[in-house]
Amino acid sequence: MTPQQRDREARAVVAIARACGFGQPVAPLILRRVPDVERLLRSDDATIRRVLGDPQLRTSLRSGLMGGFEATWKQATLERIRLDHPDWLRAWWLPVTSSGELDRLLRTPPPRSDDKRVGLARRAYPATAAAAEVLLDREHRTDLDGYLLVERRIAAAILDLAHEVANEEGAAVTGGSGSFGGADRPPEGIDPRDHPYVAWWHGA
Repeated sequence: MTPQQRDREARAVVAIARACGFGQPVAPLILRRVPDVERLLRSDDATIRRVLGDPQLRTSLRSGLMGGFEATWKQATLERIRLDHPDWLRAWWLPVTSSGELDRLLRTPPPRSDDKRVGLARRAYPATAAAAEVLLDREHRTDLDGYLLVERRIAAAILDLAHEVANEEGAAVTGGSGSFGGADRPPEGIDPRDHPYVAWWHGA
């Protein structure tokens, strides 16, 4: 799959999730592997727009996705145990990661040696946050004012894969700097003393 095809499918899955009423942040990551969605993605953009724009076709699609969503969620959680992080991320995270999110990751500084967690801005890193929701049990992640705090090992694995994919595809890697997007600065209204040893990935 080319980067352009991946980007097109990532955007299409988000549109499918929204049109069918799947509002969970993790929904695109799961729906991408549901057979009905995989079949729809093989259609052209005009067909996808027609299905999503027709109330009857959209309702039929949604009813078929309900059971598929639950079964695919179970598959994702089982594979997180069976697969190493890089293999799981290639199978589940990469197909729903837009070119914009990959670019933001490539310009994000890696966690410092004393960082224990990373605060991901959900709006800037939706696929990354969704992957963390599957890979980490609830007690190992924290929602905080539009950010998801995750274990450093998960964020580092995703960042490593983003650079690996960029090298494979010959993408320009601009490199992160310690001050990019205020990575050392917590979001406004959050006291750093309440959340020490956190790298903040704002995405801008």
